[in-house]
Order: sequence, then structure tokens, then C-alpha cells
Amino acid sequence: MDIKRLKIFVAVVDEGGFSAAARKLYMAQPAVSIAIRKLEEELKVELFDASARRKQLTHEGERLLHHARELLRQVSRLESEIHGLSGTLTGQLTVVCPSMLATYFLPDLLGQFMTQHPQLTASISQQGTQDIEKKLRQRDIELGVIVGELTESDPELEVIPLVHERLCLAVSEDHEFAKRPFVRYEQLHEVPMFIYESGYFIRKAFMRECARAGVQPDLRLQANFLPLLVRMARNGAGVTLGLQLMKDQEKGLCLVPLVPASTLTLLLAKPRDKSISIVNQAFFDWLVDEFRSEG
Repeated sequence: MDIKRLKIFVAVVDEGGFSAAARKLYMAQPAVSIAIRKLEEELKVELFDASARRKQLTHEGERLLHHARELLRQVSRLESEIHGLSGTLTGQLTVVCPSMLATYFLPDLLGQFMTQHPQLTASISQQGTQDIEKKLRQRDIELGVIVGELTESDPELEVIPLVHERLCLAVSEDHEFAKRPFVRYEQLHEVPMFIYESGYFIRKAFMRECARAGVQPDLRLQANFLPLLVRMARNGAGVTLGLQLMKDQEKGLCLVPLVPASTLTLLLAKPRDKSISIVNQAFFDWLVDEFRSEG
């Protein structure tokens, strides 16, 4: 079985379609379609339900996806181990995280680690923390950022605390909230808001506090594309949500704390008692040392 075809198959599933997978893999879309068709011919099964509007896996496709992920992990570990014999860390670092951390926190850490190991490449995927935690527990991914409602004694996941941040409103500099020291949830009635889709930790925390305050926010736009939410807020059409770590990184935007305070801890997690690739394990161990030295 062709490993490359399996990689393409997994990319089609993860990216939600042939065109998106082609962009991810820097391939032409017809080449992706041909690879999937040849894989189906080789296995003598249909992997995708042709009658569905979106690319939906058949039962056989679901079975193949599970085994393909495991096989690709084993191939990655084998490649890393072989390259590791030379004393140089090589291979690909893979991390799944929410857009907020990918944009404002991860670049510095990733840059430091990859500078120390110039033979590495990296693949950073964006998803909501609820989906990330589910995939970690199912052993579908090796490293992911989740919300820290867990303890270090969690039986399934091993974690490293990364940031501890307060939930804020992100507003334009000329918005009425910009000059206030804080904003209460009760003051958000009928305020136009741009907010993340379900599955994101910021949305979950915000909606929980709104429910407690008896506030029904005016959700004008729901999206998981962070630059869109930030741009809309900066233009003054409404407000969005953010963490304090955004401060000083977005010109024309003010971060105003919400009251009562909601503080979120974000952690890097990996499956406990399960071998992951040498590169991913090296990054995890490096972060443990980095945060221990800061403490």
C-alpha cells in the first residue's frame, strides 16, 4: 500500500475536501482525486459516500482512517528514530491548537525550538479546544492545546500549563467601552458581537457567564477565523472576545476585562502512557524544561 496515498486520504478527511487537501499538500486538485481513486481501486471499496453533499466517510473509510493514522504515526516515529541515530533531530513537529494561541503565543516558542533544531519542519493545525481534547483522548493526535480544567493527575492526558489569561472584550479605540476599566456582562445587552463558533474555549466561557447574568448577547457574526473577528471589531462595527496576551499585539484594538472575571488556563497535552514521535516528545520535554526554569 502506498504511504503517500494514505497521507493524501488523511489530509482530505482533516481538511474537509479535495481542494483544501490539495492546498495543504501543495498538490493539484486532480492529483488528489486520482490518488483517492487509486486507493479505492486497490482496496476494492468506496471510501467516501458519493451521495452526501460534503465528503463523508463510508464505514470502510472510517476503518481505514483509524488504521491510516496509526500507520502514519509509526512511519513518522521510525523516520525520526533513524535520523536520530546521527544525533540530529529531524522530522516534523505537529501541534493542533486554537487560533488565539497559534497567533499570539506559539510563534515565539516555535521559533526558539526550530532555531535550535534547524532540520525540523512543523505542521500547525487550528481547531477548537473541545475537538482537540476529544481527538487526544481518542489517540487521533499526539500534541494539542486544551483548556486547563484538568489536573496533572488526569489518567489519560499529560499536560504542561502554558498561559493563564483573563477573558476580555476586544474593542476599537474609539468604542465607548475602550476607556472603561472593566465591563460587566449585564452591560452587553443588545451590544453587537462577533464571536467564535461552538467548540472554542473562549465562546464556552463567555456564554456561561452570560447565562449566569441573564444576558442574551446580540451575536451578529459567528466564525472560527480570528483575523476576521479582530478586523470587524477594529472597524468599530461591534466587539469581539480576546485574552490579555493580545494586548500590544493588535494596533487599534483595546482589551477591556470582563466582570466577573473569567480566567482560563491553556495547556499543551499529549496522551499519557503512549509513545509519540521523537520530534513531538522532544518539543514537549523542551517546554517542560523551559517553564520549569521560568518558575
